[in-house]
Amino acid sequence: MGMYTALSLGVELNITRDSQVAKLLSYMVGDAEEAPKLALLDYDEANQSHPFFSCSRWNFMLRCDSYYFDWDTRFVLRWDTIAESYFLTGVCNLKNYSGEIQQFLDWLNPYIHDSSQGFIGWTMYEEDWMPTILMRRRLKKDANAPDIIPLYVEHLFSLAVQADELVEQLVDCVGDCVIDRGELNNFLIGIGKYKRTLL
Repeated sequence: MGMYTALSLGVELNITRDSQVAKLLSYMVGDAEEAPKLALLDYDEANQSHPFFSCSRWNFMLRCDSYYFDWDTRFVLRWDTIAESYFLTGVCNLKNYSGEIQQFLDWLNPYIHDSSQGFIGWTMYEEDWMPTILMRRRLKKDANAPDIIPLYVEHLFSLAVQADELVEQLVDCVGDCVIDRGELNNFLIGIGKYKRTLL
């Protein structure tokens, strides 16, 4: 049977109409029956030397489905005539044994339009209670593309519970405050780590 991981994504792409990247994505979402034949010159444009293309499920991962998730699974690559851009949106779920999802996001990231910042989607392992949010960090001056970083909702809930417990300690002893400094320090370190990740 195996274990499944869901991916949901919604991004604007910074690629030209009918480019090699568009042709590859069109094949991946099922709009084309055969993989595009890329000329040697175009091979570099689509970066098919990326490790993503050595994953066994790369060509059909955006069409994968299972009974472990209830979402309607389908990806769409759409050309918008007003924005004059492609948009890639959808949900799929697959056996992510070779890290296909992370490799796909790493390959796709340079082709995502700069306007796609902040929340761009989520992933969720079938046994998890909460999803992992996908955030695209703002572009830094010296970077080619912003990083796509996972934001673990379970960790955020844990920090919120920890903060609540610390506040209760403070409220109970406002006049004669005693607080577990180690616990407070761990909380502040956790918050600082998330701030550094998102900035």
